[in-house]
Amino acid sequence: EPDLPTSKGKPELHLNNESLVYSIFPDEDFTKLSTWDFPCIAPLVTNVKNVLLLGLGAGTMLTKMGYIYKDINFDAVEIDPEIVEVGYKYFGLKTDHNIKIFIQDARKFLESNNNLYDFIIIDIFVNGRIPYHLSTYEFFKLVHRHLNKKGILFLNFAYNDQDSRNIIRTIREVFPS
Repeated sequence: EPDLPTSKGKPELHLNNESLVYSIFPDEDFTKLSTWDFPCIAPLVTNVKNVLLLGLGAGTMLTKMGYIYKDINFDAVEIDPEIVEVGYKYFGLKTDHNIKIFIQDARKFLESNNNLYDFIIIDIFVNGRIPYHLSTYEFFKLVHRHLNKKGILFLNFAYNDQDSRNIIRTIREVFPS
């Protein structure tokens, strides 16, 4: 059994950088919002039936959203099968009739399917940065192709000012609004 770091007695997932928390066991009180829960608001402002989560980690966001929204279908993509196993074992991750998990690179997943989504969440980090091949114009064109016309894109990123401006500029080139 690994000795997982904890916060307030709840397991945390750290990968290659002790200061970055990639997943945390969801609070049992699903009415309290944390930083992982901001996407939970989207179904309240638009009609969401299908969600694509690129970057599952150990499942913090998916677990909470799946608990709250039982009538929404979720496709979650994670490149690392071991991280998904850690999610099942230590972070309360479960699959259900409305949750599908794909072990695949996010870009390859988008290239290989034609599904449309009402809400796409991009939450992918390697050592605190979005991998380059998932921050390009071509990648965001793929994302745009999978987003319904009235759909919402949610991107979790934290960069320095120049990196932020570059990725925002790229997104604006692809998404007119």
